[in-house]
Amino acid sequence: MNRVYTGYQSYNTLFMKKQLLLIALFAGTVGGSFAQQDKVLTHFMYDRTTVNPAATALTRNSICGTFIYRNQWDKINGAPNSGTFNVEADLNQYVPNFFAGISFFQDMVGFNRQNFATLNAGYSFQSLLGFDLRAGVGLGIMNHSVTPNWLPPQTLNDANLTAPFSKTAFDANFGLYARHTMISNGHKWNAGISMTHLPAPNLESGINNSAGIPIGFQSARHMYFMGGYTVTGLNGGTGEIDIQTMTQTDFVEFSTQLSVRYIHNNMLYGGLNFRSEDMVGLMAGVKPFALASNSGSTSLPAQLNRMMVGYAYDFSINQLSSISQGSHEIFVRYCHPLPGIPMTISKHPRWL
Repeated sequence: MNRVYTGYQSYNTLFMKKQLLLIALFAGTVGGSFAQQDKVLTHFMYDRTTVNPAATALTRNSICGTFIYRNQWDKINGAPNSGTFNVEADLNQYVPNFFAGISFFQDMVGFNRQNFATLNAGYSFQSLLGFDLRAGVGLGIMNHSVTPNWLPPQTLNDANLTAPFSKTAFDANFGLYARHTMISNGHKWNAGISMTHLPAPNLESGINNSAGIPIGFQSARHMYFMGGYTVTGLNGGTGEIDIQTMTQTDFVEFSTQLSVRYIHNNMLYGGLNFRSEDMVGLMAGVKPFALASNSGSTSLPAQLNRMMVGYAYDFSINQLSSISQGSHEIFVRYCHPLPGIPMTISKHPRWL
């Protein structure tokens, strides 16, 4: 995005680059934008915790770390790039029915940066019900910054160019999530509803541009609906068909995703993902060390078998399809069992 335009550029090239520049700036520096503000991920089924704190720590008695990097609309200057990192733990064996986690997220669009840090905690009512119903809350901060690096001619500095600024505000999320394993056939279902950015913090700089429009970011509350169903016991008991869906809205626009994957022996998966009016994606993942150990080709520590890596490639089906080379997403996840509470043994001469 940092360019010095010269008279040697053709008019069409210059016009296209200026248009992309204006789009990137408008997306992040004009308050009250009517566009989806939260991120979208193809591997959303592994990132429920950032949009629904009740879906934190779904792996029993374990601590899990998840990293997802997304390069959206490859080869377009100023296109979104995002990174998500979550650490979540099921604390049931220490504090019955409790779970907690920490989420970090950064989204970069042109000169704009959005950073989120959230502490999630919640309670499961499974001991009172026939299924796992959870309630969770997330408290944290949201930061928006603009860091332009303009290179105008030294004698033609434009006072209307956006100046760097950064602003941070309090943020909060709330959600409900339910899941169940049916005893009769082993099939599993899940459903959830949540709302993010409850305070709808204003992250504007307090400065207006030349058109009188506030420079900055006015966040919007988002609502999420998620659900899924997993058919187990296929291919001699080693295969599963996993269907997951998620709809998000900022009450202006709606976006729905549908993912269908085949999971083999809990070691590898492959499938398709569709997002309304946006893209069709291919996704695949594997537990590489578990697969190697299972094949008998090598002997590896059991801890390595808990790591999963995945990749997704999305084809744009909107107006960007003619200039975008698709979107790439890399996924890494590792889970480790939490140690149990140590037993305390007391000895006394009278008890010998």
